[in-house]
Amino acid sequence: MSSKQKLSTRPRMALIRCRDVYELPVRREAEAFAEAGYRVDVVMLAGREGEAGVTSENGITVHRLAGSKSRGSKLQYLTGYGGFMMRVFRFLAREHRGGPFDLIQVNTMPDFMVLATLLARLRGATISVFFKEPTPELGLTLFESDLVRRVLTLSEKLAITYADVAFTVTPELRQTYIERGADGDKVHVVLNCPDIRHLEESQLEPHREPEHLVLVCHGTIEHRYGHDVMIDAIDIVRRKIPNVKLRVLGDGDHVPAMLERIDQLGLADHVSYLGWLDIDQVVAEVAGADAGIVAQLASPYSNLVHTNKMFEYIMLGVPCIASRLESVSSAFTDDEILFYEPDSAEAMAEAIIRLHDEPELGDRLTTNARERYDSGYRWADQSQVLIEASTAAIKR
Repeated sequence: MSSKQKLSTRPRMALIRCRDVYELPVRREAEAFAEAGYRVDVVMLAGREGEAGVTSENGITVHRLAGSKSRGSKLQYLTGYGGFMMRVFRFLAREHRGGPFDLIQVNTMPDFMVLATLLARLRGATISVFFKEPTPELGLTLFESDLVRRVLTLSEKLAITYADVAFTVTPELRQTYIERGADGDKVHVVLNCPDIRHLEESQLEPHREPEHLVLVCHGTIEHRYGHDVMIDAIDIVRRKIPNVKLRVLGDGDHVPAMLERIDQLGLADHVSYLGWLDIDQVVAEVAGADAGIVAQLASPYSNLVHTNKMFEYIMLGVPCIASRLESVSSAFTDDEILFYEPDSAEAMAEAIIRLHDEPELGDRLTTNARERYDSGYRWADQSQVLIEASTAAIKR
């Protein structure tokens, strides 16, 4: 059998994501399908500085379409998403003719992106939708508009109905979909945990500062992720622990307001903003810290999700301090994560001081959290759910 014939016998899948970064969640899913025998095409944005084109990355064919993710007004969000959706529609129509897709997975947001698969679906492709966030709750949190929530709820329902199989990131979010009328047999839970191999690729030594109590928070910087609470907590903690230091890594719309708050409180010696770093640099910063912080504010949205960084702290052996939200506290106990009451700088400060004053606490938390992670939360376990449910849904 020729190599071309061998290639044609492997199922083909496309993974769609409206981002201009080949992010780790997309990479781990694409590589899981490739390891399961699929030919995988990732379709994403090129970004403002990037060039549209095709590359091969670790066996995955990555298509970067012209355009970047828009930030700003509601209209800018819609036009940005709409433009990407039309480019994906044309891409899938062209590619499906040349080598049909057996499976197309659309990673939201937005939920209506699944409609970009319409022509391929009519020609026989199986459609999967992976809801990474509860879009109606997020819309309500961001825009404080019940009209926005209702429109996004309708979009969510249509996406689940349209798709052949659906995935989401917590049992609580799956239950929410069911309560809104979704077919529970169609929706599967794949926890938002990283592939540890991607973290182990880092060749940099952990960045340690033994003379400081070092805390770290990495990822998107938006108001809902509680950076203001963190800054205020550090202002409290420094009065008892003068050598406390917080490293903030990432980027987002809330950076200017965060930096202004740091300046107002005179925390330049206690809070370092490192900006957007490559993954190996992130791993070095996190692995060298004394604790990682997940400070999401309480909202209908945050009580339904987990964050990647929570799992990354656990996987790198760093104690995790987190706001007590429903989905997280149902997955981990007080012996595994150091919880504090959401939205309270005072409560977070108390947790930080406790971690400092009880040296054995950090070791106990990391040991117990890792045992919990190894008992079924690993990506090796979660990817099996994704592959098996997706493969079972493919039209024969």
